[in-house]
Amino acid sequence: MIFEISIIVVSVTFVVLAVYLILTLVQVRRTARAAEALLIETRGLASETHHVFRIISRGVQMLSALTDGCGALRVFKSVAKGDLLKPIVFLAAIVKGLSVGLKILRRETQKGGDDHV
Repeated sequence: MIFEISIIVVSVTFVVLAVYLILTLVQVRRTARAAEALLIETRGLASETHHVFRIISRGVQMLSALTDGCGALRVFKSVAKGDLLKPIVFLAAIVKGLSVGLKILRRETQKGGDDHV
């Protein structure tokens, strides 16, 4: 009688352990899928950020070449025509876009921290 009860208790314990193990493995699988999706999204954002930095670098090089290559008279003439204003506005727009993009990236990474666990 005691032997049968102990076998029943061990069997029930094993079933409960198996159920919790299965539930844990399912949750680990969900977390791994979410981590993979986040990794793919992060790689895309890194690629876009690299592209933005290249554009900024080109804008800075343009601005540097513009300021180095112009004489005093040509600079005033260019300012009067508005030719110097266009690259400055272009560079300011790129910097502002990068700033907004990084704020959104920071907000999204902080917001989505524990959603997948």
